[in-house]
Amino acid sequence: MKMTGNNPLLRLFFVCGAFLLSLTLLTAWAQAQAGPDNVDIRDTVAALQLTNEQETAFVAIMTDYREAMRATMEKHGVDPAAGRPPLRVMMSMRNDVRRNTAQMEEQMAALLTPAQMKTFRHIQDTRRRELRNGR
Repeated sequence: MKMTGNNPLLRLFFVCGAFLLSLTLLTAWAQAQAGPDNVDIRDTVAALQLTNEQETAFVAIMTDYREAMRATMEKHGVDPAAGRPPLRVMMSMRNDVRRNTAQMEEQMAALLTPAQMKTFRHIQDTRRRELRNGR
């Protein structure tokens, strides 16, 4: 099967990829809307059963992550109050979002135990699903 610009499977692949990327970026965008004292952070801290030292570091990491996401949105001209940005803008943000997320996850992996990291990833996945379903 020849992979050209007229191939419907290739088009479907790109459309699905763009859709999945937009969901990922939407999740990051929504997380950046919340402040560091957001209920989600308190719920996550409770679910992870963090020590006092871990909690302090966790809140600092999440605060830095949200600030990095806000800076990314500002860099790309996204106004959070205006609602979800156009796909074109979200696509232009993807490298910054991936970098911010990878940095946050790397810091979390260094902070949390393997069991806590598993729980953290589960919580993040659950939140992504909720956002996709219009939470």
